[in-house]
Amino acid sequence: MSSKKSVSLSERQIEALRELINIGVGHGAEVLNTMLQSHIALNVPEIQLTDINELERVLYPDSTSQLSAVEMKYRGNFTGSVELIFPTEDASKMVSLLIQDELPPGEMDELRSATLQEIGNVLLNAVMGTISNIFSFSLKYSLPTYLEGDVGTLISQVEYEPGSVIICAKTRFTVADIQVEGTLVLFFSLTYFDDLLSKIETYSGFTDR
Repeated sequence: MSSKKSVSLSERQIEALRELINIGVGHGAEVLNTMLQSHIALNVPEIQLTDINELERVLYPDSTSQLSAVEMKYRGNFTGSVELIFPTEDASKMVSLLIQDELPPGEMDELRSATLQEIGNVLLNAVMGTISNIFSFSLKYSLPTYLEGDVGTLISQVEYEPGSVIICAKTRFTVADIQVEGTLVLFFSLTYFDDLLSKIETYSGFTDR
């Protein structure tokens, strides 16, 4: 299978996938609101398919920007990993909004790491859990890990199979009427993607009725 074919989806399939991710993000928001006792609105306005050669350009064209990310690996009916990535400055802003306080840099670094790891844990589990539940997949997840660096550094630390299909989902967080955008990045092993694609096609046909 060529790399071009591996990332070719119809508009209907893309919209169905965006809907699935939005459902998962919605479930994650409910958990976060209860856990953090703060109202967080989440939605995914757009998704894009790409491959590892184009990922850096798609994510953040300014390759020098410092980013904060949470990564979680999964395995089962299909194998891969998923990341939640923010510009570090925006991540700090969101943490300040959630705790309703400004902290000195040293304390903010520690709190940003802990808070984003918890947010990532909830959100990544919710998104992958939604996909696995709707499609009756069985998946096991690793504990999430926190990463920092520029986009090239983050990509170099991700474990993925050659030819993996990558889905980038812009994720909008709204806290206290202020919006912060991150990106959900889902890595799917090419070996299993055809099965997922078939189920997405069935799901998109169902939702069109």
